[in-house]
Amino acid sequence: MQIQFENVSDFLTMSGHGIYVWIAVFFSLTMLIALILFPLYVHAKVSKEARIDQHKTTAPLGGEGSV
Repeated sequence: MQIQFENVSDFLTMSGHGIYVWIAVFFSLTMLIALILFPLYVHAKVSKEARIDQHKTTAPLGGEGSV
């Protein structure tokens, strides 16, 4: 296996193409993270709202302490 770059600086600059490569990597990772976290956020929000709605519908009509 042959190493393509002499040092870290050459790896980061990639013969002048580094800015495009690193922007693409950053954008891709950002989108992957968003695709993981956003559905989790929406699921938590919907679950919380469902629990609140269920609690409202199962609560006694007179409230606590009524006869």
